[in-house]
Amino acid sequence: MNGRLIKIGLAADMAQRERQLRAEKYGGFGDWLVLIHVPVDDCGKTEREVSSRIRGERVYNSYCKDGLEQTATEMIRCSFSSALQALIQVVGPILNEERYLHQWRDYEFKFANQL
Repeated sequence: MNGRLIKIGLAADMAQRERQLRAEKYGGFGDWLVLIHVPVDDCGKTEREVSSRIRGERVYNSYCKDGLEQTATEMIRCSFSSALQALIQVVGPILNEERYLHQWRDYEFKFANQL
């Protein structure tokens, strides 16, 4: 929320991954929330396809992981609905799509280059 960014990623344990992103301050931010997750067969391929379909600025920031400086590469400056639509294009319909859109309406970030 603080960076007005969406992260596309994969994990076997979403709750643990959310805690890790917050603890590491992934990309310089410690307020990450998992907004939606869906099971898929080929996680890496799905992540790349979804990410490539999202219109928005890719953001790269440093953070510290295991005592070493890393570069966060999976962040996109876009709205939640843009990311959700890209996900739907790749994996198909999402059950309760409207509920997600309502629940995460604070993540409908607007940017000058997308108006």
